Amino acid sequence: QDLRFAKSTNGGTSWATSTVDSAGDVGKKTSIKAVNANTLFIAYDDWTNLSDRNLRFAKSTNGGTSWATSTVATGNSYNGSLDFVDANTIFMSYLNAALITLEIATSTNGGTSWATSSLAINEGTVDANTISVVDANTVFATHHSTDINIPPVHSFSVFKYTGSNTFKLQYSQRSGTCDNGFVCETYTDL
Repeated sequence: QDLRFAKSTNGGTSWATSTVDSAGDVGKKTSIKAVNANTLFIAYDDWTNLSDRNLRFAKSTNGGTSWATSTVATGNSYNGSLDFVDANTIFMSYLNAALITLEIATSTNGGTSWATSSLAINEGTVDANTISVVDANTVFATHHSTDINIPPVHSFSVFKYTGSNTFKLQYSQRSGTCDNGFVCETYTDL
């Protein structure tokens, strides 16, 4: 499956499409952000090897006419969510299934290179995440985890960037006993 891109310059009346990446099974779990009409970022998964999924990054500086692609993380890393401060400072949260952690990748050179840090979750399956950037010093990352118990216990945490590629836990909830329909679910702050 290819990673495809669509662009409209008339409010969605018509769309132009193109292929961003066609090297393997790469069109899954995308996150796109536009700095402006020319500079675009896409986080996406490479599932060519299902036992070792990779998180990929694509960047366009000409409105999507052409793209540069790279690998941000390997080792069963996937489901990237990205946001940015400017065209150079980019934050990406993603899941590492091998370590069962929420990971953060930071670039200060427009995605040319990435520094990564791990937010130790280790609670079964980290299965959803998102990141939101206010400015270079205010970044929030969230995740949802499900443990292996039956019925499963769900947890949700919010982390805040504290500088030097470090995040601090700000808030966390963990569900109590509930059925699969989430009836009778109770929460306790940690």
